[in-house]
Amino acid sequence: MKIAKFHSHLNGREWILVHQPALWQEIEQVVERVDAHGCMTKVSKEKTMKGKLLYSPTELNKCFKAELQKSGWGEGRTDCWVSRDFSGVAIQTCFTQRETDLLQGINEHLGAFTAGTLEVGIEVLAMRSLTNRGISYEDGINMLERSGRNDPRVPMLLVGIGL
Repeated sequence: MKIAKFHSHLNGREWILVHQPALWQEIEQVVERVDAHGCMTKVSKEKTMKGKLLYSPTELNKCFKAELQKSGWGEGRTDCWVSRDFSGVAIQTCFTQRETDLLQGINEHLGAFTAGTLEVGIEVLAMRSLTNRGISYEDGINMLERSGRNDPRVPMLLVGIGL
């Protein structure tokens, strides 16, 4: 897989590039190592696409979990992945069909930022081309734009992944 697009909210990407440039390279490598074709295990039951193989959100999450663990990232107290040196960066993958899961991830980043344990939150979302329905990178951008510049009040980086 590759990073197709990204959106820096409140200078989230800029913070990473200035303070943790090696961490950004590590994140790019993790994304590149994920085998998307191995995640095409979901069989569509929809009337118009019956029997078509689709990307499984569960399998994508498992692949990202495995690759993050190989790179030394560990799960924090919430569902975020925290870097091995606790550098103030947390990653959360959101391959799901529910908008509330993305909102929950953003709220977890906000809580950690408010508590002083997080500098930047990263949300990894699939591009619309990978999802037949459900939440996508484009939906995440729309959600942030609707909220306005200062909501959520945490530096974030939305990363859209594609093939």
